[in-house]
Amino acid sequence: MAYDQDPSWGGNKTQIPKFPKDTKVTDSKSNRCETAFGLGLAAIICACVALLIGWIPFIGFIAYPISGLALILGVIGFIFPFATKKEGLTLPIIGLALTFVSIALPIVTTKALMENPEFSEAMDEIMENPEFIEAMDSTAKQLVMSQMEVINLKSERDDQGIVNFSFELRNNSDLGIKYARVNCDFLNKEGGVVYETEFTPISWHGTPEGSVKSLQPGEIWSTDQKNFFDINLDALEDWDPGSVRVEIGSVEIKD
Repeated sequence: MAYDQDPSWGGNKTQIPKFPKDTKVTDSKSNRCETAFGLGLAAIICACVALLIGWIPFIGFIAYPISGLALILGVIGFIFPFATKKEGLTLPIIGLALTFVSIALPIVTTKALMENPEFSEAMDEIMENPEFIEAMDSTAKQLVMSQMEVINLKSERDDQGIVNFSFELRNNSDLGIKYARVNCDFLNKEGGVVYETEFTPISWHGTPEGSVKSLQPGEIWSTDQKNFFDINLDALEDWDPGSVRVEIGSVEIKD
């Protein structure tokens, strides 16, 4: 009969096989803050777009909103790794660096161009050119004319056949006016013009009676003087009372 040998009496002990421990493979991406990575990449893209525009003198300043967006993305991306205790500062730092360059670039290029003697001479020639001055003056006049407003227009004929005509002129521009002419067309029932005339409510000459020498921004000219309007009543036989078309014909800007 065979007996199992007691291992405590010097017999061979059963060997428990030893297997190698599992080695945990650390993924470098597992410790990376994906949010910071995405924000940093977006900041880099925005900053690069701003750089493409920013190198052009004067025009480069229109890229500032893009640079501002890149700055916001870069700052948020820079904060996230600290908040999550993960890696991911590289791209936000690169994005912020490019953003600061895109902000400074338009200033540098514009300043360099303005300090160029040839550019200064060319600008002086343009500013002294009579055609340029006339064009600028014409543009300013057109702008002011578009901001002049005829209000409270009244045109009627009473029972005695007397024409009652009045209006007010408001200066909605930012410039003072020393002369303004208002063109007026009286229309018949078919919309045709039966009488054309013009009035000068603003005149630095001080004529006609009832006009003023200037009209400052926001001011309103008005009159109740019937003798201000020189209207040929005989020409209004076919006029449809109330049918009047007025427009600003000309202005002169106060120096």
